[in-house]
Amino acid sequence: MEREDPGMEVSNFSEYQKKALDDVCRLIFKEFSNTVGVAFLQLDCDCIKLAGVSSTGDQTSPMMLVSGNPPVIDESTGEETRPVCEKCSEDSLDVFRTKNRGVIWNSKKVTLSRQIRNKIKAKVFDSDL
Repeated sequence: MEREDPGMEVSNFSEYQKKALDDVCRLIFKEFSNTVGVAFLQLDCDCIKLAGVSSTGDQTSPMMLVSGNPPVIDESTGEETRPVCEKCSEDSLDVFRTKNRGVIWNSKKVTLSRQIRNKIKAKVFDSDL
């Protein structure tokens, strides 16, 4: 996976979020064959809203969420849970709270010129997934 601007994206994510984001990207790339990238919006609560995008900038996967809250281990079951963010529960992931956005490109499948990538990003972020 190739990040458009690694300095911007990576520095704003916790280790938990980096791993979760990588896992979700792999899933999207595997399950939705026409996906060339995963567009994301990081909200002011640190939750990350993301979805796959095609070479024409159309959404290819359902919108997914990586919580800004770290995982919690349920002591009774030993299972990991991800608490839902209170802000996102209240406002349904309002895109007006976006503090960071970008696209993680599927470099194993498609090599796109910077011009095409910029067109895809323009279409995606005009509609704010």
